[in-house]
Amino acid sequence: MVLQLENARNKALTAMTDRLLVPNVQDKMIKAYKLNDSFTTLMSRTNDTSLCALLQQARDSGYRLVMLEGSLYPIMNYMAFQKYISYVKPDIKQYINIMAVETSNLAADDGALVIGYQEILNRALNQERFLNEYPKSNRVQQVKNLMNNYTLYTFYGLNNTPLFDYETNKMTANAQKGYKAVLQRNSSEDSAFLTKLEKFMDIVTEAKFEKTAAVEKWLEQNVPVSDYANY
Repeated sequence: MVLQLENARNKALTAMTDRLLVPNVQDKMIKAYKLNDSFTTLMSRTNDTSLCALLQQARDSGYRLVMLEGSLYPIMNYMAFQKYISYVKPDIKQYINIMAVETSNLAADDGALVIGYQEILNRALNQERFLNEYPKSNRVQQVKNLMNNYTLYTFYGLNNTPLFDYETNKMTANAQKGYKAVLQRNSSEDSAFLTKLEKFMDIVTEAKFEKTAAVEKWLEQNVPVSDYANY
């Protein structure tokens, strides 16, 4: 029943998004919006009864409000599913927790990473753990898709926060520090993801943290973009 509820909310999300992206509605919302407002707080900032009704419907339908690329969107509110955790199987409990973290603090916005490099790795490790522990779970594909995204974040970055600087070709210093810290804290023995990251760090260290031809070749062979992009 919990998964059916998730399916229903995902299915209805497109229609709700379309309603909130109507230019007149967006203008009213953005005029009243302040950073990190929820649907509830945004409702308190407007006297427009029709807008209030729409915002309340979005909230009560299980969505939360986010600002993405200058527009206000509804996304799934997985925190609302946590009240069902004691009634679901262990794999779905872990899935809900993974998705709650993901939607409570988005990893990227406007082609840029907005969380730290250690957090990227920690989320990827939680996703890998789920896939290893529950290979037959009903939500394997969703977590695989998520981990594919985080694999690309880890080894390539995003357009506006590339792992290797476009001008200097140097690996960003924060990524160097973050990756080393996570590798020091965690054993790669049971993690294919960390094993791959260790080998990557060996290659880039040898290249003095520059994206050399050897680094590019390693990435093409071991983390080909086409294998991880969710089309």
